[in-house]
Amino acid sequence: MDVRSDPLPRRWQRYVALGDSFTEGLVDEHSERDGDYVGWADRVADALARRNEDEGLPFGYANLAIRGRRIDQVLDEQLEPALALTPDLVSLCAGGNDLLVPRSSVPRVIGRLEEAVERLRATGADVVLVTSPDVSWMPLVNRVHPRLLDYTANLWAVAQRTGAFVVDIYTMRSLRDPRMYGPDRIHLSSEGHARVAAQALWTLGLPFEVRDWLEPLEATPRLGRLESIQADREWVATHLRPWIARRLRGESSGRTRTAKRPDVGPVDLVAPPVEILVPPSGMSEIVPDTKDWTVVLTQGCAQCGFDPGYAVHLTGARLRATVPLWEEVLRRPDVAERPDPATWSPLEYACHSRDVCTVMRERLDLMLTEDGAVFDGWDQDAAAVEQRYDLQDPVTVAQDYAREAELTAAAFDAVEGEQWARTGSRGGTTTFTAATLAAYLLHDVEHHLVDVGAV
Repeated sequence: MDVRSDPLPRRWQRYVALGDSFTEGLVDEHSERDGDYVGWADRVADALARRNEDEGLPFGYANLAIRGRRIDQVLDEQLEPALALTPDLVSLCAGGNDLLVPRSSVPRVIGRLEEAVERLRATGADVVLVTSPDVSWMPLVNRVHPRLLDYTANLWAVAQRTGAFVVDIYTMRSLRDPRMYGPDRIHLSSEGHARVAAQALWTLGLPFEVRDWLEPLEATPRLGRLESIQADREWVATHLRPWIARRLRGESSGRTRTAKRPDVGPVDLVAPPVEILVPPSGMSEIVPDTKDWTVVLTQGCAQCGFDPGYAVHLTGARLRATVPLWEEVLRRPDVAERPDPATWSPLEYACHSRDVCTVMRERLDLMLTEDGAVFDGWDQDAAAVEQRYDLQDPVTVAQDYAREAELTAAAFDAVEGEQWARTGSRGGTTTFTAATLAAYLLHDVEHHLVDVGAV
């Protein structure tokens, strides 16, 4: 993806970062100041500053984050100073330290977070939130995974209600690698911070990239069973026990720390910058499909055997029947592998089929509610690149496809009598009826099941 689409590209000039050790930058060590860290927020600020400088605009950055802070401390100590700095962009990442405690309350953490977001949004500032990472793969640390997952789900809801940006690091498969973390298995390494910064900049609509930031590092040999046990024991002794001891004493790792950048000022990043965009590898080799597939509405499809004369009232039932087939496809261990560079993988076909359901349902609704409906254009090849179909999580795609297929099936189930003759046009040229739109959708989804060898 070149850049996240945004109808109103923003030019922020005052960015303030709030939070705990994640935003302070642990453990992305500063190359010139011992004990100081850079981190994803500093890297984002650097990219924003360079963009503004190229356009002759000013830019200032403050980072009030302090390690060890819980949600109450972050908001009580940092929110008012942040508001006083009159930012137009604020990142707020807090609550992670609360969730490490077994009896922490996710609803309470989310409640406090939402109150803060509402205050910041009331000033006109844009707010950036960050999901929790997926730590389900990480030995011992994965015990907190259910709370982090709950937090992430609720954080998306906060963003939806308040209009905040969300940097989704939960679905970043590239972060599911020990090399993305420091020795404590909690804080990101320099590589991890660089990739989170890249995801944040994509979220904000900037053209940039750290190589292909979503692509996992090359695999390394896995530790043997005895080596893994020994590594876990060393981690417990070196990191977990001291952390528990500090908690029992009521101590924080940042009890004597102050904010590293308390005032808005120029960015002086000393770290490899986030590089200007290079198109992601592997996505530009697909040749766009230019065939006019409306021919199947009159002639059927010899490749998959689709018959356009089917009973149109069975569209919903046939669409629902594809759900278990796509679920089975998405369980394949090689689901993300392309048969050749110019052909989508089964994962990419599944993502496309999910989105086809959504687009066709929206078009059906337009046809039923507007006379002479004209559909907005949809470039399926551009969507595959922009949404990185090739890197999406198969489990999530299966869930999303089931949901979209059911909603679309229900929409066609509700069409009655003369409504099947309602019309709409694509780009003001090709005209569909509700019946031919149903057939076009059904062929698309069923044909791709043939493409991936599911039927």
